[in-house]
Amino acid sequence: MKTVGGPLVSAAVLFLVLADVSMAAKTKPVTKPAPKPVTKSAPKPKPVTKPAPKPKPAPKPKPRPAPKPKPAPKPRPAPKPKPAPKPKPTPTPTPTPTPTPTPTPTPTPTPTPGYPGNPRNDREIAIFNYVNSERALAGAGPLTWNNQLAVAAQEYADLFATSFSETDTFGHDFGCTTPAQRARAAGSAFRLVGENLYEGLVGPFMEPEGAMTAWMHSTSHRENLLNPVYTVTGIGTAMDAQFNVFYVQMFALPIN
Repeated sequence: MKTVGGPLVSAAVLFLVLADVSMAAKTKPVTKPAPKPVTKSAPKPKPVTKPAPKPKPAPKPKPRPAPKPKPAPKPRPAPKPKPAPKPKPTPTPTPTPTPTPTPTPTPTPTPTPGYPGNPRNDREIAIFNYVNSERALAGAGPLTWNNQLAVAAQEYADLFATSFSETDTFGHDFGCTTPAQRARAAGSAFRLVGENLYEGLVGPFMEPEGAMTAWMHSTSHRENLLNPVYTVTGIGTAMDAQFNVFYVQMFALPIN
């Protein structure tokens, strides 16, 4: 059996195939471009307004404690009078003796009630009267004799007479005591106590006049002699084997 229109059919088929291939060759696949990514702009930073710092409250001033009142300065005790320098004898040719004028007798002081007693020898009487004469010139009241002070002064003078040649020590604290302690040991209590000392070899300088002259030319001794606060006094005198003479005069203000 013959195929009707075989070559024509085949040619038609071939043509269709070729045409299809040709169309396929002409038709290229279209590639769509990928969408561009949309870049969003970063949000602009908003300005952050910081709150202004609150002012700190000013510190309250703390009240300072009122300064404590300073205590009033305590009165310093009057310095102890320094003993007058020891007069050194100067060898001189023996002068021709001249008549000595007779001294005017000095009145014996009248004891004050409550403080009985009187100076016991000429040296004590002379010192007692010289002191009151100088006080009168200075406008200070006279001193009255006090037996308790006289005992304390005499014991101290005797201590020098027995110990001075060995120790060569002369001062207000000899024997480790003070004038106030010695006055108290003699049996009386005083508000204020002072003391003058004098020492030297027997001779014109060691008479009461010489002792008074030395005391009046020494500031601290003169202050004791003329101090208007003192009202009573006591005097002691002694001499050792080497003819050293010792004068001790004590001044005081009694408690009562």
